[in-house]
Amino acid sequence: MHNKTKKGKPMEYKYHQLHYLICKRVTRMGSRFVLFIMGLLLIGSLSLAQAQENQVSGTVTDAMTGETLPGVNIVVVGTTIGTTTDLDGNYTLTVPNLNESLQFSYVGYEPVTEPIDGRNEVSVTMEMTEIVGQEVVVTGYGTVRERETVSGSVSAVTGDRLQRVPTANLSNTLAGRVSGLSGVNYSGEPGSDGSQIRIRGNATLGNNDPLIVIDGVPARQGGLDRINPHDIENVSVLKDASAAIYGSRAANGVILITTRRGSTGAPQFEVNVSQGFNQPTTVPDMADAATYLTMINEIDRYRGQTPRTPESELEKYRNIEDQDPWLYTDTDWYDEGLKRFSNETEASMAVSGGTEVVRYRVSLRGLTEDAYYTNSATRYDQAEFRTNLDVDITDNIQFGADVTGRLEDRNFPTQSAGDQFRMLMRGYPHMHATWPNGLPGPDIEYGTNPIVSASPETGHHNIDDYYIQTNAYLNFEMPGIEGLAFRGNFAFDKRFQENEQWATPWTLYTWGGYVDGEPTLNAGSRGPGTPELTRQRSNWEDITYNIVGNYVRSFDDHNVAFLLGTEREIWTGQNIGAYREGFITDEFPQLDLGASENRNNWGNSWHGARQNFFSRINYDFRETYLFEIVGRVDGSYIFPEGDRYGFFPSASIGWRLSNEPWFQSFSGRLFDNFMIRTSYGQTGNDQVDPYQFLGTYGFGSGYIFNTSDLQPSLYEARIPNPNITWEVANQFNAGINMTVLDNRVSLEVDYFNYDRDKILWQRDAALPLMAGFSLPDENIGEVRSYGMDATLTYLQGFGNEFFLNTSFTASYADNEIVFFD
Repeated sequence: MHNKTKKGKPMEYKYHQLHYLICKRVTRMGSRFVLFIMGLLLIGSLSLAQAQENQVSGTVTDAMTGETLPGVNIVVVGTTIGTTTDLDGNYTLTVPNLNESLQFSYVGYEPVTEPIDGRNEVSVTMEMTEIVGQEVVVTGYGTVRERETVSGSVSAVTGDRLQRVPTANLSNTLAGRVSGLSGVNYSGEPGSDGSQIRIRGNATLGNNDPLIVIDGVPARQGGLDRINPHDIENVSVLKDASAAIYGSRAANGVILITTRRGSTGAPQFEVNVSQGFNQPTTVPDMADAATYLTMINEIDRYRGQTPRTPESELEKYRNIEDQDPWLYTDTDWYDEGLKRFSNETEASMAVSGGTEVVRYRVSLRGLTEDAYYTNSATRYDQAEFRTNLDVDITDNIQFGADVTGRLEDRNFPTQSAGDQFRMLMRGYPHMHATWPNGLPGPDIEYGTNPIVSASPETGHHNIDDYYIQTNAYLNFEMPGIEGLAFRGNFAFDKRFQENEQWATPWTLYTWGGYVDGEPTLNAGSRGPGTPELTRQRSNWEDITYNIVGNYVRSFDDHNVAFLLGTEREIWTGQNIGAYREGFITDEFPQLDLGASENRNNWGNSWHGARQNFFSRINYDFRETYLFEIVGRVDGSYIFPEGDRYGFFPSASIGWRLSNEPWFQSFSGRLFDNFMIRTSYGQTGNDQVDPYQFLGTYGFGSGYIFNTSDLQPSLYEARIPNPNITWEVANQFNAGINMTVLDNRVSLEVDYFNYDRDKILWQRDAALPLMAGFSLPDENIGEVRSYGMDATLTYLQGFGNEFFLNTSFTASYADNEIVFFD
């Protein structure tokens, strides 16, 4: 029998009809799916074919050695599409089309831009940039020139050479790398280990420090000591009258530091980690206990006195190993107080890159230094960042913004390093530095045991410096006037300092003898009777802004550069401090917890300003005959209102004989470059106390008159000198530059003769002490300096694996005081 539906059709028929419909629907969907997949494959094939058609590959090699270069950065010009070469110097890159251009960049090599021109294989060769004689120097206010076209005495060193010396302080790295520049380090104390930098010796009776200019901003807070060497692109040192572009602050020379900036290409990461170990140069070899006591006995005999130490006791010190360690000791105080070495750890990282429009570089750095003391309270920590940003707003307008932040954290004990080392030297070898149970021994003198006073047991002295430095510039290239450009620069620097000294009593132990057969020690408090707190806060603010116009053109064989600018600098600062003692505990160093008696507070502020105008003209004919003229007018608040402006001119000439056909014929093309040059000019030095042209007064200790109260008093602090003026350096320099053997060997030699006059000094010999007052400073001092400096450099590359760059510098300076009364 057949089952029937309501319409009378069998169920089996309905099932087959449903099956047919489902199969039909599935078949249609499958067909569409197959067509969809086939379409995707077709599109993928077309895209793959197009991608393969737009695929460019090639090899990058060294132009000199033919070796392949791994890690070369390659980018399609105008885009962010890029790649790098592999270990064999090969690359593959898919480009939008074959009409683009590729830019190749590599550290230490000249960048190369190569049009694709429809090719699928583009191989290039790259030439090294770090070739002696082809370096660039910065000559002031952002002007970068090739070394061969500079007629003044300017030395330069690249940042990568400074990075190879892992020192925590940049000033310790420069010495020996620039001729004429010397550095003397008077302290290795962490946080205070900078060198005293001198350019061609001491040429004045006062301040001999050179002017430091960082990214075009002079005299930035913090100087050069704490700059990260990995952030430095170039350091130029202006040693002669070419520094006149900086006028009244250039007599001691100028050091120009340029930091690294970003470049077009994919992000590049850089990580540097170094671990250093410091040791004292020399540790004195002190007398042992037996020798010391023997010498004391000899002194007593010379004085006709009874020797203090009997011979039987001396014999015990000679055999110290067999004696009671509580009663007899032989202390090497340097060995007890100092470690074998101290640690210095540094880590930094940076990322840089950008497009054709925006370029950036960001860096971070951390640094820590430990001191030599066994249980040290001395430590230096530093953290910093730097961000450099450049933006091409239009083809004619460029904008840049730099921000730098740095924390310098210095930690010291409450007694100075000088006191610590003095007591280590004065320690008696027959006294205990520490007792056998580990407790500190007695004091040497004035309550000081250097094992304790160098530690946190006596409190702390913390100095925290916070720096924020900003710099913004705007470049404008005048359309329609080739070579004319203007640059405006605005820099704002802020520095804060927190200085806290928390001096607490400490405990030392003297021998108490044996009690019931047990050794006993007597505890004694040393240092201040109660904790003492001194807290001081200071801040500095500097604003510098300038605008500079620059015109650079070449007319056939004539090259002309003209610079004209003005600059203004304003700075302010203030300081406030307070002191209290009588704290009932050493746990809470807060001012409001101190006693009301014997407290004090103080404060002061300062401000200053400079205004100047400057100009420089450069001309050369076929880069063979070089001329430069510099003039600057400086105005300073330091001098009287009617005599605040000074004029500082200089001129230099150079002759590149290697460009002369007759010289090339004569020398047989031995010289790649040979130039003689000379300069003469005046620079100034205004690093003296301000307001000496004003009569100033101070608050005296007071007086008592018809009352029991102390009345305040005023006294004349200084007799004014209304004729105070600039210190002037008349500078003459002559030198030669030469490079030979395809720029591999370079020699630079300079002779200088300076006459510094109008140096501020007192007429000490003209006034007897019975006069009861001192004469003001007058422009009467004179110092004469002469000498020479030279640099010999050799550069050689050995394939792509090894690179040798060695320099020898020699400097001699004779500085004679002609007159200083």
